[in-house]
Amino acid sequence: MKKREIHESAESFIGDLAEFPLKVTPQVIKQNLLNMREMGGEQFGLTKGAETAALAQIPIQPASVEDYRNIVGDKETQQLEKLAKPLNGLRLLQLSSTAFSPRVTDAIGVASALMNYLGLQCSWQVIRPVEEFNQVNRLMYRALEGYPVQWHKAIGDTWLKYNDMYARFFRQKYDIVIVHDHAGLAILSAMTNYNRGKRHLGKWIWSCHRELSIAPPDIWSLLYPHIRYYDAAIFDKESQVRGELKSIYTGVITPAIDPLNPRNAELSRKSIEGVLFQRGIDLGRPIISQVYPLDKAADPLGVIEIYHLVKERIPQVQLILVAPPRSDDMDTRDYFRQLAHQAASDNDLHLLSTPEEVGNVEINAIQQASQVVVQRSVGNGFGLTVADAMWSSRPVVGGRAGGMPLLIIDDETGFLVDDNHQAAERITYLLANPQIANKMGRKARQHIRQSFLITRYVRDYLKLFQFMLSMRE
Repeated sequence: MKKREIHESAESFIGDLAEFPLKVTPQVIKQNLLNMREMGGEQFGLTKGAETAALAQIPIQPASVEDYRNIVGDKETQQLEKLAKPLNGLRLLQLSSTAFSPRVTDAIGVASALMNYLGLQCSWQVIRPVEEFNQVNRLMYRALEGYPVQWHKAIGDTWLKYNDMYARFFRQKYDIVIVHDHAGLAILSAMTNYNRGKRHLGKWIWSCHRELSIAPPDIWSLLYPHIRYYDAAIFDKESQVRGELKSIYTGVITPAIDPLNPRNAELSRKSIEGVLFQRGIDLGRPIISQVYPLDKAADPLGVIEIYHLVKERIPQVQLILVAPPRSDDMDTRDYFRQLAHQAASDNDLHLLSTPEEVGNVEINAIQQASQVVVQRSVGNGFGLTVADAMWSSRPVVGGRAGGMPLLIIDDETGFLVDDNHQAAERITYLLANPQIANKMGRKARQHIRQSFLITRYVRDYLKLFQFMLSMRE
């Protein structure tokens, strides 16, 4: 089956049920679901509590689709209810390697809560951390972000060993399992091997948030045989998909933000003033900001150069760099020292990195206080902090890397730039023309409402589930 995109601009694939590649009705979906369960029998039953040695159950906080009705409108909420109706009672497992990233909380926690509200039975489990396994995963993450790593066969053997161990604890019955990223990717293949080549029943989806297109050959040759066991592989953007993945269904579901998260709530001017005053930032002067984890890929030194170029024309401008250190990366200390040195010698350059300085409310206040938000990332991440800023009605000046070309409509919701001098010119233009900046900001918020909110993300997955269940085992 050929690859098709699965997002807002590709309604021809997951639009109405009548447009599916197979002839599908809600009755077909329900019958296939029943058949799949009957085939499974009780062979995958799990002794109560047995899996807790390797997999931790994460509580899913309740959420209601009704809470989003005033934001996305009646049509969107009604469509969610319609799509979920034939999936009522579907047993879904989301399996990840962490529960603490804000983006994971939205993509798994909030999405699962909304699916539960709509009648699905969603669970969320996290692979219990083991330091040896964590080190291997960190190394793989870095490699898939484009960084050079020292790789050897023993590292891959360790990854396989732990996937094999986790597979032995996985015996519960689900209709659909979504495995996020590479940490637990080989669990399905290990389970199949244990079952003498008979694959675990149900539909299995691999959700990849990393750039497979730049995977080093050693790592790709490790991952690829295990990806082929899945029924589908879903990616954040088209560039992540490799042509070798022809034996399974591939699609794109772009990430999204939760407009009800404190990171995106509307703040009063008094609240914004309080956050900025505590950090010595003058709300009465122009502010530009970048929010991104401390990483060379975010090019914060490049952002400082942009700020200096803007300051030559607008001396009163201030720069806020929100750069929380990565919890899994100890190699950023020297880089942080370079940034801190520059911030210490410039009263208008504010570097915020501690947890007290960069919580959800603080990040929200900084972006709402900014006249322009910059995202000079040269990495491959999607860049949802930009979506947060756009939801706050702020124009964004960003590079052409990662998800920026999807998020930013050039010359309409912000500007896409190729170098620091061009970025400085665009920022100076917006600061000098606040009416144009405000108009772009309003369009930016509308763009996020239409294409990058959590309700659209849930809608795309509900359509995917219907499509997956329309195919017989």
